[in-house]
Amino acid sequence: MVKINKVFGRVLSLVSMLMVMACSDQLEIEPEGILTEDQVFNSAGTTELALGAVYYSYMTNSVGSAYMYGDVTTHNVEVSGLTDFTVINAEFAEDDAFVSGVWSGLYATINLANNLINKVQEIGTYEEEIENQHIAEAKFLRANCYFNLLKFYGDGALTGEMNGMGVPIQLDEYDGTGIGEFIPRNTNGEVYDQIILDLTESIPHLPSSYGDLLSTASRATSGSAYALLARAYLYARAYESAAESANQVIIGMNYELEADLRTLFPTTPISAGNGGDRSFTSEDIFNLPIGANNSLSFATSTNQGKNNVFYDFTNSRWVSTDLIGSFGILDNRKQQLIVEGWTGNTLDEGFDEFGNQLTTNLMTYKFGPRSEENVPNIRLAEVILTRAEALARVNGLNQESVDLLNQTYQRANPLEIPMELADFSNADALINRILLERRMELMFENHERYDLIRTGRKDQLANPDLPDNKLVMPIPQLEVDLSRGIIQQNSGYSY
Repeated sequence: MVKINKVFGRVLSLVSMLMVMACSDQLEIEPEGILTEDQVFNSAGTTELALGAVYYSYMTNSVGSAYMYGDVTTHNVEVSGLTDFTVINAEFAEDDAFVSGVWSGLYATINLANNLINKVQEIGTYEEEIENQHIAEAKFLRANCYFNLLKFYGDGALTGEMNGMGVPIQLDEYDGTGIGEFIPRNTNGEVYDQIILDLTESIPHLPSSYGDLLSTASRATSGSAYALLARAYLYARAYESAAESANQVIIGMNYELEADLRTLFPTTPISAGNGGDRSFTSEDIFNLPIGANNSLSFATSTNQGKNNVFYDFTNSRWVSTDLIGSFGILDNRKQQLIVEGWTGNTLDEGFDEFGNQLTTNLMTYKFGPRSEENVPNIRLAEVILTRAEALARVNGLNQESVDLLNQTYQRANPLEIPMELADFSNADALINRILLERRMELMFENHERYDLIRTGRKDQLANPDLPDNKLVMPIPQLEVDLSRGIIQQNSGYSY
């Protein structure tokens, strides 16, 4: 089979073609050189190219501002730009480009996934096992999209309000722009159920490995589906299921924590001309393989680099002193992964050995300053801490949660004494320590905002005074207007 991570350069035109196909079952004129749906979805090779287009669309709509949102709106990051304050304060204009871009991008990916799922079932004529795998990969990506949509737009989705307004569940390819094509918003609970259904249906048909780290870490596997399932259950407060799904990853798959943080996130000094490539490791479960795709069009279209690596280049975003203060003195996550930043300007003094002008603001080595940087989406460390938290919520004080907590803590603090059960007075104390560990271990990986909201700690957001109905973004007003009210606006916004 063709490796998806090596065909992105060939899918750019295919994305547009498939979007046209998804909007119309029949084209009156088939342009010369354009494949029809029958030609695309009746063979494994061409279907896999179409699947590459779904991966590509998911990746391009999961980086940049969409990735930063989880940390920029918290005390992990200091900001100075007006755009960031708009996001932090939920002061979105009616036509806000970020709000509409995230919505349209994720639904475009869902549309591509729906088209593949339905057309392979309808007209696929190749080996059934491979057909089922392609469908499973598309369902995994669709589940990712709906999960992200809930985080951004689901009114009460992160605070346990399962009857609150979620997002429309679209399972058929969109084939028009008429009013009849608009679907009302499903409840948060219904969207969670769809995410869980997609993942549980996909797991039996996904391989555990593709034979190499790059493919395995950037393509859907049974391990990544279980890991996302654990995350979804945790957010939905189904803690027993979260613990069990996480355990499937921890003991049932071939992932392991890297012993050295510098292997996981290389700390070779980064210069404006070099960038720092992050290779995949045995800890990576599902990631965005930016660094594996070097075509100029791909690197540009992701808007990765400066806009996603927001702790260097400029003085507009940098690592906060609040986050620095959460670490112990010898914690290697502070010592090795947070460093003095640089501005990229060319003044006569204040340069490091690579010619980068230094700034007093701090940056992180989790990302380099260019596009060639593989972006973590799910790591084993997150899954370990998910099981630790879920078990503590179900069983109270328990030794396994402490043992799991120590796995990430001791990697970062090899000289410290391991934590013991007796160190915690009650279950809440243990849970709070696990949540602190999540903050330190997963910093800048798009988790902190959602962890704060789902655990009732919105007072620790960058703007602690946001009302509950402003904890999500507005539905793009254009969607509300075009649907003539079929799609309702979130309660915190009126335009």
